[in-house]
Amino acid sequence: MIAYDATSGGTALGTITFSHINNGNILYAGVGIESSVDNVTSVTYNGIAMTRISNISNIINNEQTYLYQLTEPATGTNNVVVSLNAGSIARAVSASYSDTTQGGQPNVVGSVALGTVTAGTLTLTTIANNCWMVSCSHGDAGAFDPSTNVTGRGTQTQVVLGDSNGPISPAGAFSQVWTRGVAANLNIVQAGF
Repeated sequence: MIAYDATSGGTALGTITFSHINNGNILYAGVGIESSVDNVTSVTYNGIAMTRISNISNIINNEQTYLYQLTEPATGTNNVVVSLNAGSIARAVSASYSDTTQGGQPNVVGSVALGTVTAGTLTLTTIANNCWMVSCSHGDAGAFDPSTNVTGRGTQTQVVLGDSNGPISPAGAFSQVWTRGVAANLNIVQAGF
């Protein structure tokens, strides 16, 4: 049965480096940068490249949002490194999980960029029974809060990573909602695993 393991995060102007203590078998990193272009060149854990599985550009507020994944990451304390090809403010949050199926990951991915809103929803249809859903919210001028079907796992000012905190059964359409008290622009990237 899938279980949440640990969360870490960091913020920097340019390349971000932060340690993550992993005891799981899958690792996600949600990344947000303030840029009108895609400046992320790589995300690694323990020197191993993570795979970009989803990204979205919000042209309204010049922000880029990404979700990266690594199956079978090294256990123990290792660095997550987010590398950029230009100087931008970057924020990242990582979360690891144990007892996940390693084949066919992710089983579904999606993203949405929204204008000035107080709530944002992304609905994906899961393929596998009992999978979990992970999502990253990236908003301007402060973070959106986890709401319906989202348990927050970590935040770095404008970037928040969360998950379903349990299996989705039966497989099918599943929505995650992010809210905040003041309207702002919002990106959401999401995956089932």
